Amino acid sequence: MTSTPRRICWDAWAFSELLNPFAPDHEAVRRIADLADRADPELEIITSTLAVAEVAGLIRHPTTLSVTT
Repeated sequence: MTSTPRRICWDAWAFSELLNPFAPDHEAVRRIADLADRADPELEIITSTLAVAEVAGLIRHPTTLSVTT
């Protein structure tokens, strides 16, 4: 019997960390994404349509991923 995965909500920051291999928390966020990508996931990632729109903008303009604050 499979258990219900825990849901976590990601905002645009988490996706930008995942997309940028040089981001400070890239590896931690990647490990979380790997847990959610399994056939029987322990985690389920949910997000808002606003975060999707923000990340789509980053993907269309990838030079913004290399900008640090």
